[in-house]
Amino acid sequence: MKKLISVGTLMLVILMGVLMSGCGENKLSAELEARIKQDYLQEFGYEFYFGKEYLNKFYGLYNESAVFFIPGEDEAIKIVTISGVEFSYNHGWRIIVWKDGIFYNLENDLESILSSGILTQINVKQIGKIHANNKN
Repeated sequence: MKKLISVGTLMLVILMGVLMSGCGENKLSAELEARIKQDYLQEFGYEFYFGKEYLNKFYGLYNESAVFFIPGEDEAIKIVTISGVEFSYNHGWRIIVWKDGIFYNLENDLESILSSGILTQINVKQIGKIHANNKN
């Protein structure tokens, strides 16, 4: 009986580790934040600000990929379903994913994001929950 409990406990610990791997971390190191901001400046030509005091929001770090919400400015609402998860906000919004110096648009680049392992379907669902909780 003890052996069954030990094996069951080990399986539970392994399963929890698998489920937790890739879960969004809610903080970036100063070094990674600086790198992302530099990459953004090079890619888009202007500085990137995000955080509680800004409209741009950091949605977490998943599989070493940083996810950000960039709001739109129109009053019309844009609603899209990304991999079975509904996202909505003012028209013009986008969710960008940064991985190793490259920015991806979650809506437009979803297939390559998932197929290359940048994010998983579970990550997309987690991001959807964060988005739903952050809408104004």
